[in-house]
Amino acid sequence: VVPETAYEVSYQNNVNAGTATVTVKAKADSNYTFAELTETFEIKKASPTALTISGQPATVTYGDQAFQLTVSGGIGDGAVIWSVTQGSDIAAVSENGTVTINGVGNVTVKAARDGDNNHEALSAECSFTVQPAVLTVASVTAENKSYDGNKAVKINAVTLNGIQTG
Repeated sequence: VVPETAYEVSYQNNVNAGTATVTVKAKADSNYTFAELTETFEIKKASPTALTISGQPATVTYGDQAFQLTVSGGIGDGAVIWSVTQGSDIAAVSENGTVTINGVGNVTVKAARDGDNNHEALSAECSFTVQPAVLTVASVTAENKSYDGNKAVKINAVTLNGIQTG
């Protein structure tokens, strides 16, 4: 084994992800001599901690107010790109993670953060089901009628509570 005092090691481009080189050569004042050797090696991008989406309500019902999703994890301050990957006719998500409900059904929202020179890109998803709004009958007005053996009656007015606009 050659002692460490007999050679020197130098690196190039070994700080960031990409191709780097290492060179080993004998020191001039060493008791050993050998040919200088240079090798290349790859520094792979790091896998940052997973993204986590939070802010999703326990239940979502048609007519609910918009809600704010947030993301944590990953590396750096890169922008998060929000999208609806399932149910885009049921919900929409803004560029800052605000979810607006437009219908009933299953929805999947995705948050993606680009990688940088040293870190892989990341994404996370959350899914939820938008339940129908519950209506209650506040009142019904029907016309009086004489017995005719028929169950049908003319309804003049129905008042429902819980109707959503949109």
